[in-house]
Amino acid sequence: MTLYIRQKVFSWRSRFSVTDGNGAERYAVTGELLTFGRKLHVTDTLGREKLFIKEKIWSFLSRYELWIDGACAATVRRDFTLFRPHYTFEGAELTVEGNFWEHDYTFFRAGEPVGRVKKAWFTWGDFYELTVDDPSLELLLLGAVIVIDSVGEKQAAAAAAASSH
Repeated sequence: MTLYIRQKVFSWRSRFSVTDGNGAERYAVTGELLTFGRKLHVTDTLGREKLFIKEKIWSFLSRYELWIDGACAATVRRDFTLFRPHYTFEGAELTVEGNFWEHDYTFFRAGEPVGRVKKAWFTWGDFYELTVDDPSLELLLLGAVIVIDSVGEKQAAAAAAASSH
């Protein structure tokens, strides 16, 4: 299954729409305003929350919890590295490899690929294509893509702030 994740450009809070290969809406992603740490709610077309993403703010490096149907399915942590970003999934037997700067990476479970992400360039706002090989991992991989995007966005903002001084 392929999901298309599009970030909405003019929004006070993080907002994404998630559609399938036919263009039908699958999920809506909405961030909370005025919170400590990023909090994102992923709802289905009936408005039921399917995934909740919560940033852990008292952590040296970026750390996010992925809550699926009310239970913590995984914690995604950005590891300390000098040159290339690396992410660890606690509570889920996932690894991820690829080029995070260009948003071209693959998720693995037990050494086998289970999902791939590609970013569409030259689009209005961020637009990602997520191919999921195992439907049971759909929400987990969707959450991981959103977390990786959030971490990259946060780092870009910090770098821009540092260079302006």
